[in-house]
Amino acid sequence: MRDALAALAGPVPRTRDIAAAELGDRLRGGSLPQAAAELVVSRLVGRTVGEPDRGVRESALHSVGEACIDYAFPLELFLPLVPGMAGMDPELLGHTLGILGSTRNPAAAPLVRPFLGHADAWVREEAASALEEVTSSPAGA
Repeated sequence: MRDALAALAGPVPRTRDIAAAELGDRLRGGSLPQAAAELVVSRLVGRTVGEPDRGVRESALHSVGEACIDYAFPLELFLPLVPGMAGMDPELLGHTLGILGSTRNPAAAPLVRPFLGHADAWVREEAASALEEVTSSPAGA
């Protein structure tokens, strides 16, 4: 896992892309301890925020989204994604909305609501689904 984390920060986009996917594989199934999973997800979120290559951003967000199936992460872990949401393409934005919804934290509702009127139908659906998750469940449930 250390090698993949190091490669995630490497100079070659393809290497970063592969590292993000490999880290997603490690997260899948919930086999890592919670603290290790949070470390990996925080690195993937950081890579998404600072990444110039769209493919790497997509791989990182996909891995984070899959991790959210098996782990419960705090909203705070994903807040670095929020400032860039308005500029994301629909696919990346949809993934991000799903990630925010997975927190089941009502504090995510104001972060999700602006996208209920997005031009892209899939983004609107993802925003509605995320809003339902964060308003119908207690935080961390």
